[in-house]
Amino acid sequence: MVLQSRMGKKGLVTGEYKSLLLTICLILFNLLAATAGTAQSLLDKRISLSLQNEPVEKALEKIGQQADVKIVYSNNLFTAASPTITRSWQQEKTAVVLNQVLSSLDISYNEMDGNYIVLKKVKKSDNKANNVSGANDYADTTITVRGRLLTVQGLPVIGASITIAGSSKGTTSDLNGNYEIKNVGPSAVLRFSYIGYLPQDIAIVGRTVVNVSMVENAEGAKLNEVVVVGYATTTRRTNTGSVSSITSKDIGSQPVVDPISAMQGTMPGIFASASNGLTGSQFNVTIRGLNSLSAGSEPLYVIDGVPYFNESLNQFNSANGQQSPLASINTADIERIDVLKDADATAIYGARGSNGVILITTKKGKTGKTKFDLNVFTGGSQVVNQLDMLNTAQYRELRKEAFANDGIIPTVDNAPDLLVWDSTGTGTDWQDRMIGNTGRETQLQGSVSGGSEQTHFMVSGTYRNANSVQANDRGFTRGSLLFNLDHTALNGKFNISTSVNYSITSDKSLASDLTSYYEFAPNYPSYTATGDYYWFGTEQNPEAYFLRKSTAKTNNLIANGILRYTILPGLNAKVNLGFTKSNMDQVQVYPTATFNPANATGSMSYFGFSDAQTYLVEPQLDYSRR
Repeated sequence: MVLQSRMGKKGLVTGEYKSLLLTICLILFNLLAATAGTAQSLLDKRISLSLQNEPVEKALEKIGQQADVKIVYSNNLFTAASPTITRSWQQEKTAVVLNQVLSSLDISYNEMDGNYIVLKKVKKSDNKANNVSGANDYADTTITVRGRLLTVQGLPVIGASITIAGSSKGTTSDLNGNYEIKNVGPSAVLRFSYIGYLPQDIAIVGRTVVNVSMVENAEGAKLNEVVVVGYATTTRRTNTGSVSSITSKDIGSQPVVDPISAMQGTMPGIFASASNGLTGSQFNVTIRGLNSLSAGSEPLYVIDGVPYFNESLNQFNSANGQQSPLASINTADIERIDVLKDADATAIYGARGSNGVILITTKKGKTGKTKFDLNVFTGGSQVVNQLDMLNTAQYRELRKEAFANDGIIPTVDNAPDLLVWDSTGTGTDWQDRMIGNTGRETQLQGSVSGGSEQTHFMVSGTYRNANSVQANDRGFTRGSLLFNLDHTALNGKFNISTSVNYSITSDKSLASDLTSYYEFAPNYPSYTATGDYYWFGTEQNPEAYFLRKSTAKTNNLIANGILRYTILPGLNAKVNLGFTKSNMDQVQVYPTATFNPANATGSMSYFGFSDAQTYLVEPQLDYSRR
C-alpha cells in the first residue's frame, strides 16, 4: 500500500509539504505501535512463500497476503536498483521472512495497531557504519524489555522463566507477574516458560514492552481440579498433602461393579486385591503398606461425608468368599474418589483414619435445562491363558510311568483311573467345565437432572446383572436409585442439600468354589450307567455341587443432609446429618443328593442375617476469606 496526499483547488501541495506530511504520519504510526496490546504479534504469524526473481515491492505484497497484514511504505522508498528476491520459506515467522527480504536494504519496520507493518528508511548515525536490521534502527543497539505475564483468567504468573533464546541470560517474573530483562538485542527472541503452561517464543522486533498471556497445557489444567480433603475442598495446585483422586471419567471407562475395582492400578500408593475373580467378592485394601502386624489394614470409607462400613456383613461364605461392603454402591453414581494418606487422614478423622481414608462423592444435579441421559452397555468375559490339560491317553501314560517309577502295582483301589474308569475317550476337561463359561454383564442406567441457579436436582436409576465364568452361576444383580436436591435462598444466605442413595443386591453365586476340581482325572465318571451321580471312596462329585443353592440379599441406604447459613461474609454455620443402614439376608441349601453316601448325614440349610447402621450429627462453624 502506498501513502499519497492530495489537496483541493484551494491549496497546492509541494514536494516539501508532501515529505512533511508523510513524516508526521510515520511518527504517529510509530507512537501507536509502541502502545500495542498483548495479542499475538503479526510478526509471529507463520507463512509459506516462494519467490522467483520477484521485485521487493511484489515480494512485500505477497508477504502481506500470506500474513493477512497491510504493509505500508512511501512510494519513493524503493528505487529501480532495488534487488530482486529468489527464495522459499515453509512455515516461517513473518519477522524472519521480512528480515531476509530487507537484509540488503537500509529499511526497518514496525508493527502498528495489530493491522499494519510500516516500513521506513534507516537513519545513519555519525559514528556508526550503516548497520541494518529489518526490525530495528541499529543492529548493535540493545534495549530493556519489560512486561507482564498473566493467565487467561487474568491472574499473574509468579516465578515464570524468561530467557533470551540461544543464550543463558534470563530472569523470572515477580509476585505481580512483572519482569524486566536488560541488554536485549532488538531482533532477539524471548522464551517464556512455566510449569503447567505451554512455552512461548516471541520475537520482540524492537519492542520494549512485551506482555504475554500464558496458556495451560493438559497437565497444568489438572492442577485446577477440585480435591476433597475431609471437611473442605481445595485444588491440586494449592494442596500440600498427599491425596490421590480419580473422577467419573476414569471410573466410567471401566466395566466394574465395585468402586475399589476402579482404583486398582490407577492410584499411587494403593494396593487393592480381590479375594477371587468373582463378581462382588471382597477386596483387601492397603494404603502405603501395613501399619500393624495384628490389626487390620482396611481404610475408613466416607460416602458424601458419612462414614461407611468397611467390613463384610456375611455370616458365612459362598463361592466368592465374603461380599465386598462397597458392592452395593453403584459406580455409575460416583462423581469422584479421593484417597487421604498418612497425616492427611489422621489429622481429620483421628484413629479411624490410621489406615487411610477413601472419600466417595456421588454425582449432583447441575444448573441448566432439564437433561435426560440413558446409558446401556453389555459385555462378556472369559478366563485367558488357561492351562493345557491332559486328555485321557496322556494322563494314563503318566500314571503308569509314576507307578513304575515307585515300584507299585496298580490295583482297583489305588488306581481306578487305570483299571476301572473309561480308557478310550478323551475324557472331561475339568478346567473348562468349572470355569470355561463366558461371563456376561449388562447395565442399564438412566438419569434426569437440571434446575435453576437456586434449585437443582438429580434422579438416577441403575440396573446391573453380571454372571461369572463358573458353570451354573446364577449371577450378581444390583438395582439402585439416587436422588439429590440442592436449594439456595434468593439472598444466598441459606442453603440445604439432601441426598438419598438406596440399593438392593442379590448374589446367587455358587455355594462352593469349584475351581480346585480342575485337578480331577480326565476320565473320572460324573454319572453311572443309570444316570445317578457316581461316587468313589469318600471323594465328592463336582457335578453334584451344582445342586447346592446360595443366595445373599442386601439392602443398603445412605442418606445425608446439609444445612448451611451464612452469618457474615465468610462465616458459615453448618449442620451435617447422616444415616446409613445395611442388612444382609443369607440362605444356603445343601440337598442330600449333593453328599457322598459314604459320609452323608442328610441335607443341610444355613440361614444368616446381619444388620448395621450409623448416625451422624455434625455441627460446624467455618470461616474463610479470600
